Amino acid sequence: MLVSLYIKIIMSTTFYFVRHGQINRNTSGILPDGIDHSLNELGREQAREVAKNIPSGFDIVISSPLIRALETRQIICDTLGHHSLVITDKRLIEANFGGLKGKTWGEVALLYPNKDLEKEYLLQTYNFNPYFGEYFDQVKERLYSFINEMKQKYEGKKILAVTHAAVVRCLFKVEKDHAFLGAPGNATVYEFIF
Repeated sequence: MLVSLYIKIIMSTTFYFVRHGQINRNTSGILPDGIDHSLNELGREQAREVAKNIPSGFDIVISSPLIRALETRQIICDTLGHHSLVITDKRLIEANFGGLKGKTWGEVALLYPNKDLEKEYLLQTYNFNPYFGEYFDQVKERLYSFINEMKQKYEGKKILAVTHAAVVRCLFKVEKDHAFLGAPGNATVYEFIF
């Protein structure tokens, strides 16, 4: 009797998640407002600098379709002379803050004095659904849908993903049980292996 065994070796896929460079709104304390902002001069310089910290040899670049992420991705690719496959994926966009968009956390606290929505956001326990936005598990679901699909398509490869603060926050909460008390750094690279 012949018994054949088929063993598939699963190779790890490395993701380099980069938060986009600075935009003017990042310095004003205003929540994402749905307007597609461009990088400011510091943000462009940050994108050139972060390119120096990204390990060489990544195979594919995937970006949020928002302008600030696209600009960051383009500057990184130009700086590194990387011209392979580049795609966008809407699962990498910022969290939807719904009716809270365009407000500061101080304004949100005045509107909803019985809820500490800023603390909930920082701890990744937020639910902006009552304000027509997303809740944490929705961001998590779309992010891990992206990660699982990319692992299947590009197994064993190195992927550069240019994204937003909420995505980086979600990764750290799920993978490392860490909540940022401030914002993840603009144009900072975070490596995760899946």
